[in-house]
Amino acid sequence: MAFSETELKRIDKLVGEYLRNLVPLHVRHQLQYVYRIENQNVILCEERPRYDKPDEWSSMDFAKLRYIQRHNHWNLYWKRASGKWELYAPKGEAKQLATIMRVIDQDNYGCFFG
Repeated sequence: MAFSETELKRIDKLVGEYLRNLVPLHVRHQLQYVYRIENQNVILCEERPRYDKPDEWSSMDFAKLRYIQRHNHWNLYWKRASGKWELYAPKGEAKQLATIMRVIDQDNYGCFFG
């Protein structure tokens, strides 16, 4: 089941606004953080110009927020070097999206921003 328009606006307010504010304006030509929606997942990505083709941008997923509707909570995943998603422990679940965004911002284990 897809997110409603209201939910999409809330996601953009919490996730989109957070990501847009991470990078100062004067370096956005070198680094951007964006998100995309896939079913009940919100995927956070880092985008940079490719080193071999600077006019093309590469994208690297670094976090996945999955909404579990029947339990009414969010799960937070980080992407391992192997490309596999792993539940972020010990705070990989929360009732509120804002709580998950605080966990990403704190990044206590260096899983999202190194």
